[in-house]
Amino acid sequence: MNSVQTSSDTPTSPSPAVRDERYDIAKGVAIILVVVGHSIQFHLSEFDDNPVFRAIYSFHMPLFMAVSGAVAALARSHPSFAILIARRAQRLLVPFFSWALIFGYWLSAAYMTESMFPYLGRLVKSPGNGLWFLWVLFFAHIILWAAQRLEPRTGL
Repeated sequence: MNSVQTSSDTPTSPSPAVRDERYDIAKGVAIILVVVGHSIQFHLSEFDDNPVFRAIYSFHMPLFMAVSGAVAALARSHPSFAILIARRAQRLLVPFFSWALIFGYWLSAAYMTESMFPYLGRLVKSPGNGLWFLWVLFFAHIILWAAQRLEPRTGL
């Protein structure tokens, strides 16, 4: 008897989820549009009258949010609320608050006129800094998680 195992004899392991490259392409397009839009904004004093700027700003963030929502809805990988909060806080809130503290507080010299905790409180209430969409995505993930758990119970 031959003890050599052939490739046809080996048990097959489940294949990893296939990544849909269309989402990556759409995210890439949205990111490029953000960069182009911000470049126009920072280099032209009358940027709001620029037709390219207006066209880009008419859909680039809705595109980015829609793609993020689609990817999140397909993932369904958070078995508990605590795991969801921990993972999303690490991926979304850490960059959000880091950016706000480094660029919005220290480098802009806001620390000279306002202490950090009132600044953070204002930021939480009105996340108007450059990464506001991370704040919004964090809460969108929570809403999606709740909706996915309510769907089987309510039929919605």
